[in-house]
Amino acid sequence: MDARNLLQEWLDLLGWTDAIRLDEHDPALAIVETPYRIGPFVWQLLVRASSSTELASVRLYPPVVAKEDARSEVCLLLNALNARNVMGAFVLLSGDRIQFRIMTDFEGAAPAGRSIALMSGSALDACLEFHEVLFAVALGQLSAAEALAAHDSRQKPLPEAISTESRAVH
Repeated sequence: MDARNLLQEWLDLLGWTDAIRLDEHDPALAIVETPYRIGPFVWQLLVRASSSTELASVRLYPPVVAKEDARSEVCLLLNALNARNVMGAFVLLSGDRIQFRIMTDFEGAAPAGRSIALMSGSALDACLEFHEVLFAVALGQLSAAEALAAHDSRQKPLPEAISTESRAVH
C-alpha cells in the first residue's frame, strides 16, 4: 500500500486540495490534517496512512475538552455512544481531549481512496449525530443519562449529507 497515493486518491475523490505531509520520524506515514465543519462547529480532521504497517486511521477532535469535574460523566457517555456505533469509537484522551477514531488494517489488500472516504464518512456521521450530547456533557451542562435521554426523545429528520462545500473553513 502506497500511503501517500492512497491519501491523494481520497483527496482527489472529494475534490479537496489539502496538503499531504510525511511524518518526520516515519516517512512511510502520510498525514492529512484539516479543519472540518460539523454542525455549527469546526472540528479537526486527521487522516493517517502507513505504507509500512498498512494501517489507516481517521480521527476527529471536537473544539471542546472535557471539564475536569465532568470527566466521569464524559466516560459514561462515550461508553454509551460506543455501544451504539458500528464503526469507530469515542475516546477521552489525556488532557481531557475527546477523539473519535476509526482504524483499518489493510494488510495484503489494495485499498483505494474510496476506502478512506467510507471511513471518514462513518466518522463524520457519528460525530454529527452525537455532537450536541457530547458538548453538553463535556461542558458539564448535563449528565450522560440526561443528555442521552434528551437525544433519544427528539424527533429528528434524517441527517443531511455533509457536502464538500460545507467543510470550507480555510
